[in-house]
Amino acid sequence: MENSYEEFKAITDKYYTDWQMPKIDVFVGLLDRHGIKLRKKDGELHEVTFSVPKSMGDALVLGLRYQKKDGTFSEDLFLFRKGKPIQRGYRGELEKIVPEYRKTHKGGPNTQLWLGQQKLVATINMSDQILNQINIALNSLKESFINNPDIFLTEEDLRCHLFMLLSQTLNINKLIFNTADQSKSIPMHTEIRWYGDSGKLKYRSDIVILDPRTLRTTDKIMKLPSKGYGFNSFWAIVELKLRRINGKSDNQFLKEIKSEFYKLRKIDEETKDNNKHQAEYYLLCFDKKKDISRRINNFNGINETQRINFHYIFR
Repeated sequence: MENSYEEFKAITDKYYTDWQMPKIDVFVGLLDRHGIKLRKKDGELHEVTFSVPKSMGDALVLGLRYQKKDGTFSEDLFLFRKGKPIQRGYRGELEKIVPEYRKTHKGGPNTQLWLGQQKLVATINMSDQILNQINIALNSLKESFINNPDIFLTEEDLRCHLFMLLSQTLNINKLIFNTADQSKSIPMHTEIRWYGDSGKLKYRSDIVILDPRTLRTTDKIMKLPSKGYGFNSFWAIVELKLRRINGKSDNQFLKEIKSEFYKLRKIDEETKDNNKHQAEYYLLCFDKKKDISRRINNFNGINETQRINFHYIFR
């Protein structure tokens, strides 16, 4: 029985469970067990990549990127499909089957995760993995509020609990990244100040999952904003609202929710040109006072164009 897909998936699943980088030998050994050898001429193995083709279900792609003698790079790609033998994609052959890999076999090195003297590049839809893990944490927070609303007395309580949940579920936050100015940082931060392309935004966000590889905390190359940091790319923003049992009127609470939509829209407009990720925006509104879900439905029209993951939770 052909089980190469299951073998490969076991490796990648483990990576996204504990974020422990497999040795490159693991991938080389996988290919060897299925009768595929490394190049012997014109190329030294430089890095290994793995990814999920979006145009095909139950499939994974393994890439071996070589540095050739002339200094250029080329990549041998291998398609793993459930129940099928490994399909080799030398010299761009794979793009005929999976079009999103067009011209990738001639690409240069990818990124920043080093293993010994060779790089291991994790490209398994990292954004999708991050967003799935964010949703797990958000669902846990919502469930806690519904079952035990008085755990949360303030919006700060909500934020602290969510930060704790994300710390447990968001695997990428367990990694320390090299920043753009050769410092070290992690992706998850709170009370992030936004300036935008115009430099005129004055907003703050409760929790931001940013890409530390674009983070700067020194102004040797460019002048930093007054808060002492700047970054271009991020994966997600989470905003939280809480109405207490003796809290604001319905109209005032709805007005504040509407202003959160506006804030997220302005942040998106001012950052999307330089953000290399497709950012996701989350707005969670927790209500202890009165169920106004019918009136909340009026925001659906606004949300159709803004792509905001909006949740209203009444205890």
